[in-house]
Amino acid sequence: MHENTAKTYYGPETAKAKEYLHICGTTLVSYPQILAAMGRVKKACALTNKQIQTLDAQKADAIIAACDELIAGKFADQFPLSAIGGFGAILNVTANEVLAERANEILAGNAGGVCPHDHVNMGQSANDVLRTAKVLAVYDAVGALLGNFAHLEKPLAGKAEALKDIVKVGRVSYRDAVPVTLGQEFSGYHSQIKRIRLRLEEERERWNSVPLGATVLGTGLGCKPGYFDAVCGNLSAVCGREITQSGNLFDAMQSADAYVMLHAHIQSLAICVAKIGIDIRLMASGPRAGLGEIALKALQPGSSIMPGKLNPVVPHMMMQMSQRISANHAGIAMAASSGELDLGSASSVIFKSLLDSMELIGKGMRIFGEKVVASVLPQTERCRSLAEQSLALSVVVSAVFGYRAGTRIAQLALEKNITCKEAAVRDGLLSQAEADELFDVSVLTDIRKSENLFQKFAGRRAN
Repeated sequence: MHENTAKTYYGPETAKAKEYLHICGTTLVSYPQILAAMGRVKKACALTNKQIQTLDAQKADAIIAACDELIAGKFADQFPLSAIGGFGAILNVTANEVLAERANEILAGNAGGVCPHDHVNMGQSANDVLRTAKVLAVYDAVGALLGNFAHLEKPLAGKAEALKDIVKVGRVSYRDAVPVTLGQEFSGYHSQIKRIRLRLEEERERWNSVPLGATVLGTGLGCKPGYFDAVCGNLSAVCGREITQSGNLFDAMQSADAYVMLHAHIQSLAICVAKIGIDIRLMASGPRAGLGEIALKALQPGSSIMPGKLNPVVPHMMMQMSQRISANHAGIAMAASSGELDLGSASSVIFKSLLDSMELIGKGMRIFGEKVVASVLPQTERCRSLAEQSLALSVVVSAVFGYRAGTRIAQLALEKNITCKEAAVRDGLLSQAEADELFDVSVLTDIRKSENLFQKFAGRRAN
């Protein structure tokens, strides 16, 4: 939560941006991660300049105190910058203005005036400051996203266990396939989400390398002696974890591909969640003309003209969320390629879209897990009935007696509108007792049990 302040702390440059660059209704107030990150960066710079004695101690302490307040959520309303464009150089200007004004207020005339440029921005460029702050904000945002995974992973794992004995028909290209259990399907869903979480945990650790000290292009021009070597150590102390300088400062200043790679993981997650939502929507279709294999908790009416109709509104929302995140990815990719020569893209689209996508998928996983996955109820009898009627069970015959025999049984079952088990008995291929054993759909969902079963029937030949 951010605190509103009665006084205006930003200066004339921010006022101009507020007037001329206000292109959308969303401002940086909606992105507290970047404001806190800017506070951490500016604090580390002030500590460094105090340490190397290029900044008066009193002024440095006042700036540091102001930074602490910004980190704590104060002054968010002093960044009235449009989210489209506002993540660029103007953000650094506004931070300088706000922190300088607050530092002067803290000093209350006990020292000379703190200047936004000469003191708050000492040894810095908007380029290295913003790239560093964005790295810190991404680390925090990914951490917040990782905290939301449990809301989806846990119910998926729970359903994988609870539904492990519910046999249903599998489907390939919307056609009947071999038996599978609901639990096996949900174990696959759980594995997808867990796999992406592990990728994101690994990816997050890459966001601890920053170009602070690079100033404009990577040469460090404008830094006082000792600043470059000390600033990341101070930033590490401020953040409470090790922050290192980028291995190649020119790469760090020129490129934005890291954002594309990170967002690809977010897009992958959104696609998986949407796919799970689509599957659940299909399995819950009906109640009379659909698959009807599971039932979902009724959340809201689905039609203004058909009384009693209920729509899977949350799965629908997950699909739209995925579409929005994919659109964000396209924008990030385009923006990342827009940097020229020595300076990479400064487009606000990259950072805004990345944070928006992480917020969307984080909230989406929470709602989807709690409102949909946790409420899944199997329609056990229907599931088993459809599994036993599947013509794909002819694979049982072909596995034992050969493909030609399997084809004959499938054709007979289709022609007479009977099950493959009934067709095998009617054809004389199997006795009733043998058919009951060989077509046990519960056994056919377990690879070890089915192996033993087929081994028992090994050596039989088609009639």
